Amino acid sequence: MAITPKEAQQRAAPAEEVLKDLETRIDEQIIDTHRQGSTFTSFWSKELDNAFTREEITRRYERAGWTVEYTDNQRDGQYLTLAPEEFRGGQRDALVRPYER
Repeated sequence: MAITPKEAQQRAAPAEEVLKDLETRIDEQIIDTHRQGSTFTSFWSKELDNAFTREEITRRYERAGWTVEYTDNQRDGQYLTLAPEEFRGGQRDALVRPYER
């Protein structure tokens, strides 16, 4: 019997332990970045290569009041940038890139 799209999505969903670990690491990065005086936080982890994981993390942080932007380019690699919703589209000069840490 062929798998349905809903079944495929359910089976491909990331494990809750992976998501909790990512949330903990992202939260720590946000706190560290704010201590340094920046509002924007960049975060990379190999787990974010998985589109389902990345989409779930994005959904959770957007629901918590963050603007989340995914970047994938040859120069800087893949990473998420998180900023409070009130900074949506502005103050990009405050961005902390992964290679600046």
